[in-house]
Amino acid sequence: MSQETEKHPQPTTDPQPFQRDAQEEISLRDLWLILVRRKRTILLSTGLCMLLAVIYLALSVTTYQSTAMLRIGQVAGTPMGNGTQVAVELKNQYTPINTLQAKTLLPRLHAVTVDKKNVNVLTVIAYGRSPTETQHYLAGVTKNFLSQENHRYRQAVALLQSHITQLQSTYKRLQAPLKRNQQALAPLSAHENSFILFSLQQSQRDAVLTQLLGNIHHIQNELSPLQTYPTIETLSPRYDPTPVAPKKLLILVLSIIGGLFLGVFLALLANAFSVPPPGNPPL
Repeated sequence: MSQETEKHPQPTTDPQPFQRDAQEEISLRDLWLILVRRKRTILLSTGLCMLLAVIYLALSVTTYQSTAMLRIGQVAGTPMGNGTQVAVELKNQYTPINTLQAKTLLPRLHAVTVDKKNVNVLTVIAYGRSPTETQHYLAGVTKNFLSQENHRYRQAVALLQSHITQLQSTYKRLQAPLKRNQQALAPLSAHENSFILFSLQQSQRDAVLTQLLGNIHHIQNELSPLQTYPTIETLSPRYDPTPVAPKKLLILVLSIIGGLFLGVFLALLANAFSVPPPGNPPL
C-alpha cells in the first residue's frame, strides 16, 4: 500500500491563489469604502468643475458659421489661378498680422479650403457672433473676391479679342491684293520668269493667309464657353443655425468626468495622508 502511495502521490491544493483573490476582493472593497467615506470630496470636486464650466460658457462668445463655394474661372482652357495659391491669398487678405487678434476677431474669415476632387473649387468659411452677421460678412467677402477676379477675367478676354481683331485685319489686308493679283495673272503668263515669281509670291501669301485663318479659328475656339468662363459663386453664403462654439454639451460632460476623476484622486490622496484613530487599522 505504501508503495502505491509513493508511485501515485496525491495532489496537494495550493491555498495561495485563493488568498490572492481574497486580498484583491478586500482591496477593492476597501477602495470602495474609501470612496464612499470621501464622497463629499468627490461631489465637491465634481460640482466645482461643473461650476467652472458654466462660468466659462457664460463668458464665452457664441460663434456661428457661414459657408460659401466658389469656382475659379479660366481663360482659353487655363485656370486663372492655382486653387491652393488663391485660397492662401484670399485667407491672408482677411487675416490680421496679429495672431491673437486673428483668433478673437469676429466676424472673421475662418478658412478657405480646396476641394479634393476639383482644385478649382474653393470652400469659404466665416465665423461670427450671429447667423445674420456671419452671412452678411461672408457675402461681402465673396462679392469683393468675385469683383477682383471678374476684372482680371475681362482684361484677359479683352486681350484675346483684340488679338483676334488684329489677325482679322491682317487677313483682310493680305486678301485684298490677292484678288487683284489673280486678275493680273493672265497677261503675265507669256513671260515665264515673271509668272514663276508671281506664283511663288502668291503661294507664300496663301500660306500666310491659311495660317492667319487657323489662328483666328483657334482663338475663337478658346473663347468658347467651354474653354473660357468667369469665376462664379456655386453656393451662395448660407449660415448654420447651430453654433459651432462653444460645444456646451461636450464641455459639461467633460467637466463632470474630469470632476469625478479629480474627486477620486483627492479622496485617495486624503486617505493616504490621514491618521487613523487608535485601535483602528487604516483603510
